[in-house]
This record gives sequence, C-alpha cells and structure tokens, in this order.
Amino acid sequence: MPGNSSCFTPTTLELLLNAVETPEASISGAVLDDFHASESIVLKETGLLKSHGHEEVSVSGADHDDAPVTLSWSAEDGGLGYFSPTAGWINVPEDRIARFRVDFPVLLTRLMVQADVSSRSGPTPLIPDLLWEIGDVRLGRRTQRVPIWFARRLHESSVWRQIKDVAKARPTTGLRVVLTSTPSHRFPDEAIAGHLLVG
Repeated sequence: MPGNSSCFTPTTLELLLNAVETPEASISGAVLDDFHASESIVLKETGLLKSHGHEEVSVSGADHDDAPVTLSWSAEDGGLGYFSPTAGWINVPEDRIARFRVDFPVLLTRLMVQADVSSRSGPTPLIPDLLWEIGDVRLGRRTQRVPIWFARRLHESSVWRQIKDVAKARPTTGLRVVLTSTPSHRFPDEAIAGHLLVG
C-alpha cells in the first residue's frame, strides 16, 4: 500500500491496515513490542506511526494476576506507575504505555507516491479522520482523470452514512474511486452510484 518499498512486508502492511481500521487509528506500545517488534520499527522509521500520548492503565506485572491497574505520576520516580500491595511502587517503562497513531498525511502521500495525482493542496479531509479527497488520477488509458478518495472504517454504519452524505453533496459526473483500508468482505451491502470501492 504505502509505495513500493521493500521494507513493507505483507505482515507490516497488515499491521498498518489493522491500525488504520481501529477507532482512533492507534495502537499501544506494549502490543507493538510484544507482537510486532520488527514491523513497528519500519512503521515508526517511515513516519507512518507517530507517538501520540500514553495509556492510562496497564497490567499488573508485580502481583501475577494480570489485573488492569490505573497509572499515576510519581514525581519522586519521574514516571508513571502504580502501587502494588506486595511490591510497593512499580514504575512502568514509558515504551510499554506509549500510544502510536497513524499519521494520515504521511500515509496518503506514500499511498499515491507512484500515481500521477493532480491536486492543488494535497489530501483534504472531507470527514475528519475518516474520509479524504486525494485528488484526480489518470487511470489506464482513460482520457479524463478520475477523482480519488480514501476512506476508513466503512464497515461501521455511522461512518458509511456520513460518506454517503458527502458523496451526495459532492456528486461526480463519471467514476470516483474510493480507496479504503476496510477489507472488501466487510464492505456495506449497498453501493453509492458512480463510486467504486477498492479495498
């Protein structure tokens, strides 16, 4: 998806698309470290995942019960942690509670890196964090350029309604392509006239 770089293995792309489809387009540092260490390095180095705050809860590692615990700041220790009845104050490493969010300007730029895109201002949000107008692209041997949108979370009915409303408010005379991170098996059953969904 993000250009033809050899560093984007199928596993890396799958992780990226899964992150894009989450409600906040984000993923925790603990999940990245525990399950996707090598893929997350690539996504961070390319700017597709950027640091975006931290988790407010963690799993208690001191009491071996895997219970969620609320984190609080310790000025004395200079970090976030929690109090364990058996072990006292436990610092939680910052990288374990960091949150990383998909950087959509970087994603959309990389997505269209090899396309002949005509756009005055680059990707423009039509629905904040859900739908962007990328520009017009020449597809195949068509004489006319085709407008391209990018959307996420099409499987969510409230998002689909919003996208239909925007499409109705901005009709197209020909074809409009809607690229999406939503897998095709999760597309809504109904179509929008003049719009082609590409998963």
